[in-house]
Order: sequence, then C-alpha cells, then structure tokens
Amino acid sequence: MVEPRQVLTDVLARDGRALSATTVERGDAAQLLRQAVLAYQDALPVLAQRNLGRERMAELDEALEKWMPGLTGQPAYPHLRGQLALRWVDGTTPGAVIEQATWYRGKQSLVDADDPAAALSWRLAGTTPSSYRDAPLPWLPDVPPALRQDRETRGYVDRLTHQVKQLAELVAAEAQQAGAYDRVTWQRSLPLDVDDQLLGDLAVWRAAHEIPDTEPSPAGPPIKEPQAARHQSRLIRRLAVPSTVSSTSTADVGPGTLRASQRQAQRQRLHDGATRHLSGPSR
Repeated sequence: MVEPRQVLTDVLARDGRALSATTVERGDAAQLLRQAVLAYQDALPVLAQRNLGRERMAELDEALEKWMPGLTGQPAYPHLRGQLALRWVDGTTPGAVIEQATWYRGKQSLVDADDPAAALSWRLAGTTPSSYRDAPLPWLPDVPPALRQDRETRGYVDRLTHQVKQLAELVAAEAQQAGAYDRVTWQRSLPLDVDDQLLGDLAVWRAAHEIPDTEPSPAGPPIKEPQAARHQSRLIRRLAVPSTVSSTSTADVGPGTLRASQRQAQRQRLHDGATRHLSGPSR
C-alpha cells in the first residue's frame, strides 16, 4: 500500500509545476487548469487521511479486512481508502458510507468482482451527496470544514481552490472571446449564437478532463465517474435547449470579432489576475 506521506509528496510536486508558471498565454490556461484539478483531486483524500491520523486509518484498514478478507490488498484500495477518509473527516463514518453503498446490491456482488475495492469505490462515488458548499467546479468534491479549520492545511487547500476557480474563469473567457470564425473543431458544431455561459462551461469541462480540441462532441466522450457523469449529462441537456440569443444579431459580424468587444476587457482582467497569482511567491 502506498503511504499517504508519499502520495502527498507527489501531490505537492504536481502543484509546484502548476504554480511555477510566470505567465498564462492563450491556450496555456487549459493545461494549467488540468494540472490544478488533478492536484486538487489528489490532495483532498490524502489530507483527510492525515487529519484523521495514522491510528484511526490503521483501525479502518483492520475493520475493512475483517469485513471482506483481501480487500485491503486490492489495486484500487488506496483510492477507496481516500474516499472513505474524505467522507469520514466530513462527518460520516466509514460504516455508514459502506452501508449506503451496499444496501441495495449487497456484499456478494463485490466479492465476485475482479477488484472488489474498485467496485466498492465506484458505488461510493455514486452515493456521495452533491456538493452544496464551495467546490471549485460542480463535479469536484468540496473541502470539508475540518480541513479548512486545520492551520496546517487550510492555506494549501484555499490556494488550490482559488487556483482552480481562477484558471476556470480564464479558460471560459478565452472560449467566449473567440469569434464565430475563430473556433476550434469542437466549437464549430455549436450554433453561432450559442449562450456564452454554456460555451465557457463546455471549455472548462473539456480542459479539466483533457479532452482534445479534435474531439468533435462538445461535451466529449462519456465519463464513467458518477459525479462527473451527472454534470456531463447536464451539459448535454443544456446543449439541447435553443439559445435565447437571436441568430440575426450575429449575421453581419466579421471574422474574429464576434463577442470580442464585450469580452476583451473581461479576458484581460482575468489574464492579468491569473498572471499575478501564478507568479507570486510559493508557499
């Protein structure tokens, strides 16, 4: 089993790569957003395990091994362990979480799976309540209050959260600022009068999941992770709703100028803000 300390070291290294940028050029924000999202996703369960302490996590390992012999040796167990720790530090005991995840289909179907830890992890993700606090992106887990109240972790998680939000704003602004004749492959299937908010949300979604511009489907290929899949479904439903903007309002707009007049000032402000933040002193 990989020790949380080593995982945290890897997380900090990944975060350092994102924070090392001194400028955010057009197109770079998408890559930096992807790195920031990965750092955020990796950090929370590791910090949750650290907050709970080695003794309680050892007790969890022992209890789960008794509940299902061999579970803690499965390839996906470190991820499952982090999920349980994140829910635990947020106030729900591992026993309650597992009960929620197994009450319908039972335990036997897990035993029959190739990797019972992976199967249980997927069920846990499907029963985790949606965030109603301050997750930086709708499908990401939010930061439990215990981690924000911990003097040793709150500065780090606050910085990670702010970084994801700021880069998401920049990615969205870049997509919205592009004119109707300056679109990348996936944007060309969208109507000329596509709602700016939806255009930005799609760009953020694609950047966070590293979906290449050459993938023609606006929402990208199907995602399996339950929380992300629910958000993807919402994006697809929004694509099916006609825009309230009149298509005639863009008929006479020249190449490369659609929305630019409205978006240039906003993009410049976000660009400058992100540059100052990303080039600031490291922690």
